Amino acid sequence: MVLSILVAGFVEGLIAGIGYRVGVSPSEGGISRFIFKSFCQAIAGQTQFDCWNYYWMLWVLVIIVAILTFFFTIFKAKDWRVGLFLYLLGAIPGFLLMFMVGH
Repeated sequence: MVLSILVAGFVEGLIAGIGYRVGVSPSEGGISRFIFKSFCQAIAGQTQFDCWNYYWMLWVLVIIVAILTFFFTIFKAKDWRVGLFLYLLGAIPGFLLMFMVGH
């Protein structure tokens, strides 16, 4: 259980670091939003379909799922404070690893 929380935090830190470096989060939600935003920009003014409303609904859904995933991960521990500590203990090195690459 401890290792799974650390690994989840580390992977999320890596994803956040990559997203910070390249500007697009490599998670499935980030890629979906990027593709859908590009699609909306491509068809803007060509049709009466307003895909920006769908884009924002997708964005809100991705945020809600990310928050739920975070909470379910930290509550794997018996005490949520320990889970949060372990998650951050994995996330910070993962983020710093990606942040420092190329510097």
